[in-house]
Formats: sequence, C-alpha cells, structure tokens
Amino acid sequence: MYANVNDVVKEGQLLAELDKALELRARANETQRAIRRAQINLEIEKLTLEAYQAQGKPSYEVEIQKLKVEQAQMDFDELMENLGIDPNAAVTDEIEAQVAQARAFAPADGTIISAVNPGRNVTPTTPAFILGDPNKLEVVADLPAGDDEVKEMFEGMPAVVIVDARAGLELTGTIRQLPSPYGTGPSEEHVIHVVLDIPPSADTYQSGDKVTVKLVLASKESILWLPPDAIRSGAGRTFVIVNSDSGPKRVDIEIGLQTRDMVEIVSGLAEGQVVIGP
Repeated sequence: MYANVNDVVKEGQLLAELDKALELRARANETQRAIRRAQINLEIEKLTLEAYQAQGKPSYEVEIQKLKVEQAQMDFDELMENLGIDPNAAVTDEIEAQVAQARAFAPADGTIISAVNPGRNVTPTTPAFILGDPNKLEVVADLPAGDDEVKEMFEGMPAVVIVDARAGLELTGTIRQLPSPYGTGPSEEHVIHVVLDIPPSADTYQSGDKVTVKLVLASKESILWLPPDAIRSGAGRTFVIVNSDSGPKRVDIEIGLQTRDMVEIVSGLAEGQVVIGP
C-alpha cells in the first residue's frame, strides 16, 4: 500500500500493488535476459542460414541449418509461452502489461475515502480504493421497511438533514437518487442519496457523520394523533384502550398518516379522551 485513507492523490499515481507485481518486477530483469538470450540464438541461426545460402553451401547443410532455425524458433516460442507472454508482442510492453495488471493507479485526482487493508485476499471485482471529492459529500440514508413511504418520494424532493452530533443543527438538501423502480438507482440498494445545499465544514458536517433525514410526505394541521405504542391491532382490527365510566374499553379506530413518533387518528376518538398505553 502506497496511499492511505484521507490522502490526496493525483491521476495516475500508484496506490498499491499485489505481491504478484512485486514478484514480477523482481523477475523482470531475469526474464528479459532469458528472452534476449533466446532471441540472440534465433538470430544467429537465421544469419547462419542466410550465409549458407549466399555461399552456395551444399543443400544438405542448408537444410540442416533451416532445421536449426526452426528449433531456435520453437525454443523461443516455448520460453515465451511458459512466461505467459505473447510471442508476437513487444517483449518489454508485454512484461510491463503483466505488472500493471497487478497494480492499482488513481483514475482521477481526489481524496481516498476508503481502502482495503494490506494483506487482504482480493478478487478482480474487489474495490481496492474509493476516491471522492471531500467538498462534494452526500448523505446515504436507509429507507424504512416496506414500499408505502417510498412511493411518495421522488428524486429532487426537498429534505431536512439533522446531524446527530450537533443537536439543533438542521441542514437542507434534495434527494439525488432513489432505488429503482422509484428512481434511477439500483433496485437492490434500499437507500436514498441526499445532496446537501451547503459544503462540509468543521461547523456543519464532515465525512462519516451520522445524520437523520426528515422528509415531508404529506402535511396536515389540527389533527388528532397518538404515539405508535398506544395503538394495538389484532384479528383484523386496529384499536386502542380508553378509560370509560365502566372501566377500560376497547375502541376501534381508523388511522391516517404515520411517522416514527406520531400516528394520525382519522376516526374513533375525540379530543380529550384518555388512552391507556400497553
């Protein structure tokens, strides 16, 4: 590893390499010498054949030399095959290409947001590094269970973001992406991406901060409401327990809008009634 999280890197900068790359680089000079030796042997046999033909050597000597050229060519091809190098490619370019496959370079200027740990086994699809612009952060928020609330959301919808570590600080932003089929994001991602209206700073938010996202799906005034824990259900009924002159009484209710803390009571209760909690 040649770079760490929070490092600022430039396009083309070497970030890390596999052990394989270190081994390939260590063997590169030895490999090139072996290849060059085979190339020289092949070239000597070819030049000898040309000399025999120019000197009018007996046909059997010329034929023997042709076989030596063929044998030198086979030795060269076998060596290249064993090294995993295309015999028709430029040798140096091919070796460098093999080394490059085991190395990770920065594709653009940016700051390293996350990185794999040294010594970890990886596959060709393992993200080695995530680069980003620390001045262009966004919020990734888990969606509530079920699709009912997601159906009311849309990309570009206003959002309020509360930074958990800074009580009272509310930031504004918009939904940039929702999962498919409600937006342009992957269907398997059950999250929303929110872009904030102001850039990060020491006084507002920074990468890694935990936040709460609030979205207004609907707005009503002067409604009756109860906390979710006060509402019960069973046998296909939604009801509450209220005090009455004859004691606790079960009352069926109809509910409307729901949030984590409040449930709208559409019918079944009147203002001032006392509801008994669980």
